[in-house]
Order: sequence, then structure tokens, then C-alpha cells
Amino acid sequence: MNADRAGDVRAVVDNKGIHTYQDVWEDICICASALRSVGVCDGSRIVMECSQDEMFLAVNLACQLTGGIFVGVERRVAPDRLREIVSQTGCAVQLTRKSTEETPARAMTMKEWETLCAGIRENEREESLRKGRLALDSIDPESTAEILFSTGTTGKSKGVMLSGRANIANAQNIIAGTCMKSDSVELMPLPLNHAHGLRTAYAHLLNGSTVLIANGITLPRVLLDMMEKQGATALDLTPSAAEMLLKTSHARLHAYAPQIDYIEVGAAFLPESTKEKLRECFPDSRLYNCYGSSESGRTCYLDFNKDAGRPGSIGRPVPNARFAVMGPDRKPIESSAENTGLLASAGPMNMSGYWGEPELTAGTLQDGYVMTADLSYIDPDGYIYVLGRADDVINYKGIKISPEEIEEAAAGCAMVADCACIPVKDELAGQVPKLFVVPAEGTEYSEAELFAYLKEHIDDNRMPRMIEVIDAIPRTFNGKVLRRELAAR
Repeated sequence: MNADRAGDVRAVVDNKGIHTYQDVWEDICICASALRSVGVCDGSRIVMECSQDEMFLAVNLACQLTGGIFVGVERRVAPDRLREIVSQTGCAVQLTRKSTEETPARAMTMKEWETLCAGIRENEREESLRKGRLALDSIDPESTAEILFSTGTTGKSKGVMLSGRANIANAQNIIAGTCMKSDSVELMPLPLNHAHGLRTAYAHLLNGSTVLIANGITLPRVLLDMMEKQGATALDLTPSAAEMLLKTSHARLHAYAPQIDYIEVGAAFLPESTKEKLRECFPDSRLYNCYGSSESGRTCYLDFNKDAGRPGSIGRPVPNARFAVMGPDRKPIESSAENTGLLASAGPMNMSGYWGEPELTAGTLQDGYVMTADLSYIDPDGYIYVLGRADDVINYKGIKISPEEIEEAAAGCAMVADCACIPVKDELAGQVPKLFVVPAEGTEYSEAELFAYLKEHIDDNRMPRMIEVIDAIPRTFNGKVLRRELAAR
């Protein structure tokens, strides 16, 4: 355990300060005692609003010492969504920043929770540490440790069940995928209630290194000050966060480049244009495009600084993961650029199912694989390529067109601030691309000029057949386009 081997090493740095491995272990034990005192036992669900700090991690990991199941929800969660998740999980305890309306669970504010923990620390510290040690030996690695609710980009939000064993396998994948060092210090501004950010924290806690938990990127100066003060050697970003930092703080980022060992970018599609900007800013760093999901974690990495000539590739699998491309009968096929199928991943990092959704689980977990909707192929060198979600890929006269390649071309036009592409039905072609565009401020938008620009950058058979101007492209927190909302227009 890292608390024994490196107790004085920084484990987590948040807006409250520095927490060593010994501090984190003590907080986990105190939180476990607090959970037991409010009736948490084997199988109890604990819903907690994201506090984006070490305490959120401590409560999460304390659940495993009590046999409870942790359920994280987003910061400032909407009351209706909170009630839905509390009801769906049948949770026993809910922890939120503020008082909430009546729910079936025992509700506590974070202030009340911290007061409870402070009392236990003052009066029962040694006993809590003793019980924590004893509880370590009784943890069942196959039991459900947490439920992660997806953002519902393609339909109903689902509760992904993950065991302790799956979380460890995921952490091992990230450590291997990034070539993480024992003294790595990674700045992570993504929300801890979502799979990507939480798993980055797990990887460092397993590795014995340091994670810097930032509160988003809306204040780049604060983020970069933390990076400088704490000596960050790595960054974990979404594509939209990377673009924002490059746009607002390029000079300062470039000045820090020599100290950055690696950057990992994930949680959404990474445009080739963003890759090029990162290569220019960080010429000597390892730059990773990582592929993953709530159901399987981060399972593929591509160092696009080293493998710059592989546009569209998500890289090769990490040690705990293996992939197959499935045909229409959901059996593995020999795939190629001309013979694509749906990507599926297998390994110990996979979820055990969706909470309360046996039919959905059966349709997603098959023969040890988590089935995805990503249209893909694997080349002879073992590199995996993803064209996009099968529902999003445009089938124009039998030609498979990725909406991202049209979006990337359009985004290069000075008249375009943002854009998104979807398939629409066509009697003759089957489907054709439709492009939604947000015009850039201070420019005189012309549809004819945009069409002319696109003709210079994409093939005729990939040209959008219609363009619609829109006020804003609907996206999730990590920049994923909500295409179903566009289709509903």
C-alpha cells in the first residue's frame, strides 16, 4: 500500500491543499467509520455530489471498506436528475453541497458530513485506522465498487457497474498507456464524477505518483499557476480544453513545454488540427490520443507525436485490453478499410453490467466483449481506426463518410466558429451529409463561400448537401456533439 511505502509523498493536490498518501489513507478510514455510523453496510448505495477534491475520492474508496457502492453525480446536479438517480439506485445515503428536497435516502450536506468526520477523527482516529486495516483483507474485488452514470449522449443515461478489480485493471491500463513514471505529476481539470477524470486519479493512487485536481479550465491562468507551482509533468485534457488552452495561453504553455513529459487527450473525438497544434507547442513530449468508454475505460493509446502519419487511428490496445471488429452477426471478422464493423473490447477492465438494466446489459456484454457502436477496422500493424459511431457515420451510395472529417474541414474556414454534421435520409443516395454551422463573430457569413471553401478541402462525394446556420452546437461537458438533438430539428 502506498501509504506504507511512501506516506509523505504527495498523492492529491486540490483547492484545499496538499494531501500525502498517509493523509488520503487516514481520510478513507475516517470516512469509512462515518459511513458505518449512518448505517452503510454491504450493498448500500451512497450518492455523492461531486466536490472535485480529495474528499470525493476518500468517500468513494471508503465505500469499499464498508461494502458500500459509490455513486457520483455531477457538481450542482439538477434536482430532478438527483431524484432520478437516488430512486433508480435505491440509495441509502446522499451527500450534497446544499440541503435538498425530501428523498428516500438519508440526506446530509457536505458541511454536516465534514462535521461528522471531524468528530470521528478527534475521538475515534486510532480505532478507525485499525478497522480500515482489517477491512482491507475482506474486500471482494469482484463485487460492485461504484456505479458511473453516463451523460446520455445517445439516449437514456445508464448506470455502469464497475468492480474493484475492473478499476485496478483500468488504472494499470492508464499507467502502461502513458508510460507513467513513479514521480509523475499530472494536472487533471476534468470532473471526478465522470469516468475519465476519476480513472486518472485512480491510476496515480495505484502508481504512487501525484494527481493535481483542478476545477475545470474556465480560468486558464489559475490552471497554469497550479501547473507551475506544483511542478506538473503531465496534462490530462479533453479536446475542447486543449483547444481553449492553446488559444488563450499558447505562449505560456510553450514556455512550460520542456517540463511536460506527456499529455493525454480523451473523452471525445480529437481533430487532426488540434493534434498539429499540440505537436507544434510540445515538440518533445509524448502526446496521446486515448480511446475509451465508461463501460471499458481507456483501452487504446496513440502517441500522435511519434505516429503522426496515422490520421483517424486511436492507436493500439493497452496490456489488459484486446479488441475485435464484429460483423452484422456480432462475430469477429477480418476487418480492413473496405470491410468495417463494430468495435468490441474484452478484458478485466470491463463493466459487469448496467444497474437495473438486464436486457440492456445482455445486448452490450457478449462473450466477454463490450460491444460498441463505433464503426472501425484494424490494420495489419494492429492499429485501430474509428470512423465514428455507426448511427452517425453517413452511408452515401455505399461510401462510409465520417462526420468528423467534414466538421474538421469546415472548422478550418474563418467564417465558422463551430459546426457539426449529421446524416439525413435521401431517396437516391440513402443518406447525405447535413452541416450545421455557427458563424464566427466579426465575419460576413456566406453559404456560397463556405461551399467553395469545402470543395477545396474534401472530395465531392463527401460534400454536405445542405448547410443550416444555428446559434450554438449542442455539446456535452467534454465537447461531444449531441447529434440526436440536431437530428430532432
